[in-house]
Amino acid sequence: GHIQTAGFPLAPYKNDTVCEWHIHVRPRHRIVLVFDRFQLEESGETCEYDQLSIHDGVNEKAPKLGTFCGRYDSFKVLSSRNHLYLKFTSDASMAAAGFYASYVSEGKFGLSWIIHR
Repeated sequence: GHIQTAGFPLAPYKNDTVCEWHIHVRPRHRIVLVFDRFQLEESGETCEYDQLSIHDGVNEKAPKLGTFCGRYDSFKVLSSRNHLYLKFTSDASMAAAGFYASYVSEGKFGLSWIIHR
């Protein structure tokens, strides 16, 4: 599947926006989330203006994997279980292009091999 900010890539995201995504896959699998494009308003390490927070679970109470803002060419996020929660927030001024990410389900223990004798 995929997630993206509204309007991406044709228009910047809107100001004063809150978007939430809950991604879930089969039990005993994890989520591989790959951001192909990512550009939010730059605000240094604090990400105080526009931000995307990613949590390793079903909601904001789950452990935080990171808070992202600014510009990245590409990056990958791996869940430890079969749920990811993402929350995008933008402030009242200055929007940017936004982001696009695709995700797949991966067996928790990596690839399975069938051995024929």
